[in-house]
Amino acid sequence: MVNATADTTNRLTVGSAASLFNHTGTGGHQIKVNKAAAGDTASFLFQTGFSGRAEIGTTGDDDFHFKVSANGSVWKQAIVVDRSTGAVSLPNTPRTMTQKIYTASATWTKPAGLTKIQVWGIGAGGSTPDSTAATGEANPCSGGGSGTYGIKEILASSLGATESVTVGVAVAASAGEASSFGAHMTLPGGAAGNLMGSGTVQTSVSTGLAGAASGADWSVTGSRGARGFRWSGTMAQGGNGTPSAFGSGGSGNINSSAIDANAYGAGGGGACSVNTVTRAGAVGGNGIMFVLEIY
Repeated sequence: MVNATADTTNRLTVGSAASLFNHTGTGGHQIKVNKAAAGDTASFLFQTGFSGRAEIGTTGDDDFHFKVSANGSVWKQAIVVDRSTGAVSLPNTPRTMTQKIYTASATWTKPAGLTKIQVWGIGAGGSTPDSTAATGEANPCSGGGSGTYGIKEILASSLGATESVTVGVAVAASAGEASSFGAHMTLPGGAAGNLMGSGTVQTSVSTGLAGAASGADWSVTGSRGARGFRWSGTMAQGGNGTPSAFGSGGSGNINSSAIDANAYGAGGGGACSVNTVTRAGAVGGNGIMFVLEIY
């Protein structure tokens, strides 16, 4: 002990305004703090009134920790340096994030310092064909289906220097195109509406489902468009397009042209022709893709 009282735990105790550990005339000076096992602690503890406020060292494992405390009892990890990789994490510091939104196909470039990304989006909505009925008959169409929605998280180490971002396009009278992020995730477009066929018999016509997502961590397969109905040769209605997570689909009409979708990934409405008048089908909503970059 030096100007202080030692005990069984603190066998070397120094009471002084400052301490100096000097070299021997040439070279440097190294202080070694050794522990018996990885689960033990080798650290420097900084106190106020003998109550801990900050600690640095290998505390509880062999990673290098920087910890702080407001009361000496509850500790917060400020910095952790991984013993194997040297990677630095900041457990209690909010991460920096940047979001990119794609409404058209493009190339994404991996930025420096990236940790991971979260990708989500939807395929294009299904469109519907024009409708023409024979004399005294009706020919309704079901509504277009919505695109498949999905989410995926990807570590930076699994990403290329660039990745292709494909945004599905709604195609007239056809199923919507798929949206995708490289080879990591594909989100099929919604199914096209189906014409019933000209006639007078009471019946209905439905739309198929979109395909299931590929590679997504979580997804919702696009839904069917609403059925088109015919009650007689003079009374029929096209089905509504399916809404998506981004808004409403197009409206189906009675003896009228259909309405286009109002939102990304939603289906177009179904047209309905009565008595030889051609009614125009509707177009679904294009897809959209989001990339959240996390540093």
